[in-house]
Amino acid sequence: FFSQNNEEIDKLSRERFSFEKESGLSNIECSKVENYKKLREEVRKFLNLYFLGEENFEKAIVWYQRVFTPIVSILISNFKNLENENNGDIFVEYLKYKNTYRLGNKYQRGYTNTLIDYLNRNKILLLKDLKTDINLDSFLIDDFRKLYYIDKIIFYTDDTKGKIKAIREYSKKQFRRETLIIGEIALFNLVNDIPGFIIGMQRWFEQVYNFYKEEIILKSKQLNLTLDGLNLEEIVEDCIRYSRYYRKKEDKLLTKKELIYSYILDIYLPIFIMFQENELEKNRNKQYLKISQSYLYYTRYGGLDNLREFIEKNIVNKEEYKIGDFTLSKNIKLDYNLDKELESYWSLKDYGGTQNYETIYRLKEYIKFLNIKTLEEINKKFKEDIEKLIKNREILIQYNNSRVLNVVKGKWEQYTFIDYYGTLV
Repeated sequence: FFSQNNEEIDKLSRERFSFEKESGLSNIECSKVENYKKLREEVRKFLNLYFLGEENFEKAIVWYQRVFTPIVSILISNFKNLENENNGDIFVEYLKYKNTYRLGNKYQRGYTNTLIDYLNRNKILLLKDLKTDINLDSFLIDDFRKLYYIDKIIFYTDDTKGKIKAIREYSKKQFRRETLIIGEIALFNLVNDIPGFIIGMQRWFEQVYNFYKEEIILKSKQLNLTLDGLNLEEIVEDCIRYSRYYRKKEDKLLTKKELIYSYILDIYLPIFIMFQENELEKNRNKQYLKISQSYLYYTRYGGLDNLREFIEKNIVNKEEYKIGDFTLSKNIKLDYNLDKELESYWSLKDYGGTQNYETIYRLKEYIKFLNIKTLEEINKKFKEDIEKLIKNREILIQYNNSRVLNVVKGKWEQYTFIDYYGTLV
C-alpha cells in the first residue's frame, strides 16, 4: 500500500516538475497527474490561438495572468468551499465543463460565456429569486473583462487578426473597437474602388482619420474650446462610430466634411457646453464618451430629443446614477427616465421594469406584430408570457448569463428580466 502510494506521489512530482520546466509556471498545484497533462494541453491550445500558431511555452505567463488567475479568483470568490482546494484542480474542473459546452457558436464557447454559465448552473440550485447571487465586485469585473478581451482576440478569423495587426503597426495605436475601423476601411475601399486592404488602410488614415483629427483641433481653436482632459484619439474614434449610423441623409452618403461637421454640431458642442456650464473638470474624457455613446444608443431606438435637450432632461442637476461601473461625477445622473413609457405597460413593473430604450422598442414591435390594441390586452399578454418563462429553469439560467455578461461588457448595470424578455420577443 505504502509503496503504491509513494509511486503515485513520485509520478505527480515528476509531472509537476515537467510542467514547471516547460511552462515556467511554478505555483500551480494539482492533486492528479492527468490534471497537469490537461493544463499542458490547454496552454498549448491557448498559445496557438492567441499568438497565431506560435506554441512557444515561454509565453505561458500570458495564459497564467490573463486566463488561469482570473478564472480561479472568480470561482473561489463565488464558491467558498473551494478556498482550500488546489488552484490547478479548480481550473481543470471548470475546463471539463468548458470543453463539453455545446450551446451556440465557437465564440459563445469562449472563457467568458462558459464561465458565466458554469457559475449560474451551480448557483441556480439555490435560487430563491429571479437573480442568482454571483459575486461581482469591481475586482472580479476586471477579471471577467480580461477573459472577455482574450475571447475577442482568440475567435477573430485569421484574416481579421491580420488586419488588426496591420492597423496597429501602421497607426502605432490600439483602438477600442478595432473591427469598427476594419469596417470603415472596407467601406472606404469599396467607395473608392481600392483593391487591397493595406493600400486602402494607408489612404483611409491619411484622408479620413487624419482629416477628422485636424478638423476637431481646428474647430476647437476657432470656438475657444480646450481639449484638456480629453483623449483626442478616442474622440476621433467616437466620431467614426457616429458616422457608422449617420453617414446617410435622405439616402445620400455624406462626405467626410459633412460627417465631421454633423458630429461637432450634434455631439461635440452640446457636451462641451454642458461641461462649461457645470464647471466639470474631473474625468472629462470618460464622461464625454459615456454621454455620447448613451445618446447615440437613445437615438437609434426612437429617441427624438437633440443632445442638448437629452442632457437637460436626463443628466444635469440629477442625483448620482451608475451606468456600467462608472459614476458620472458632480451630481450628474444618466437617467433614461422611462417611467412615462412604463405607465402604459404597468405589468412589467412587477418583474423589475426596464431602463433600456432597446427593450421598449422591441416590445412595441412585438405588440405591432401581434396586433393587440388595448392596454389591458397588452399587459395581460406580457404577464402570461413572463409567468411561463420564469418557470423554466433553462430560461432563468440564460437570463442570468445575459445579466452578468451585460455588466462585464460595461453596458447596463440594471439588466432586468424584462430586458431579457425583450430579446426573446
